[in-house]
Amino acid sequence: MTKRKKRGAGEGTIYHREGENRWCGELFVGWKEVVDKKTGEVKQGKDIYRCYGASRTEVQDQLREVASQRSQGTYVKPSKETLYDWLQEWLNVYKKRKLRPTTFESYKTMLEKHIKSTVGGILLKNLTTTHLQKLYNDKEDSGLSTRTVRYIHQVIHGGLEKARKLKKVAVNVSQDVELPMLTSKERKALTPDEEKKFFDILKTRPWKRWEPAFTVLAESGLRRGELLALRWDNVDFENKLLYVEQGLTKTTTAGMKFDKPKTEKANRVIPLTPKAEAALKTQKVRQAENKLKAGAGYNDQGLVFAARNGEPFQPRNFNRVIERVCEEAKIKVTAHQFRHTFTTRLIENGADVKTTSDILGHAKSSLTLDVYSHSSLERKREAIAKLSEK
Repeated sequence: MTKRKKRGAGEGTIYHREGENRWCGELFVGWKEVVDKKTGEVKQGKDIYRCYGASRTEVQDQLREVASQRSQGTYVKPSKETLYDWLQEWLNVYKKRKLRPTTFESYKTMLEKHIKSTVGGILLKNLTTTHLQKLYNDKEDSGLSTRTVRYIHQVIHGGLEKARKLKKVAVNVSQDVELPMLTSKERKALTPDEEKKFFDILKTRPWKRWEPAFTVLAESGLRRGELLALRWDNVDFENKLLYVEQGLTKTTTAGMKFDKPKTEKANRVIPLTPKAEAALKTQKVRQAENKLKAGAGYNDQGLVFAARNGEPFQPRNFNRVIERVCEEAKIKVTAHQFRHTFTTRLIENGADVKTTSDILGHAKSSLTLDVYSHSSLERKREAIAKLSEK
């Protein structure tokens, strides 16, 4: 016969299981949702912690520890869920609807490539700050960039913070790690010689059709996705303005997708330079000729820079155009460098930080100041020369 002995209020119950020759302890630790198997109705039920031991004292000690955790608000229900299991659930259930497809995929990449095989198999309840610190140190020692190490931490920290709020863990152990210092990387603008070599190749076949696109890129500070998402409705020739209202991205899950800007500042108006205006007019004429040749095969979506059939041009193919032009020009250039070049020249010609930030679509002017406040070598020489004249 199983005999139960009640203890003080809130201290639980201890009883001896004669048939099994062991002691059992039970303690109320909170409330949980219970689904009625017959009706499917969700009701509130008691969440009971149970433990077993060879003696009453052993069980009593366990109950006291859990009762202490309960009173301090640090009690976590026992679980065999691993960090990897939880981060998968967190991403798919809590984050997928809120994140942009590209951001969601980058989070998944961090999880699968850097977390799963390292700390992913550790039980969520057993994960420690030391586990994470060693992970970040090892990744940095392996040559991984500081930015990527911090991105791994961003995923882990976000998942653990949600786990804490859901009481899957008592504390977020990632909050006390020491992260590698993130230094502001100076953006490299194209030299006049590099830019000339690049556009010299674009003036030749088969690259000539791309000259207007890269001219607009170099004369506007647009991001690659913003350029490829431009529609003719965004071009105001009368007032010489360009309206940036969306960007084009490609993901494995969502495919080609037009997205609204991440921030309100990214939704902006950029005055057209004479070169950009001329390039856009050239593009309009060439596109009209291409439409006539393609006939019914042209899927007109109103895009300024589209594939030959009118559909969106894949960002990765745009990068391949740059790579092949660079091979011929014997230089190294990225799409983003045109943005850096444009910005550097704005600042060199006296544009203030606030105006520059607005044109670039930066969320904060401080970002523009941190990234582009360096002077070019020529300006440094000019400053020194003027100082020497006095």
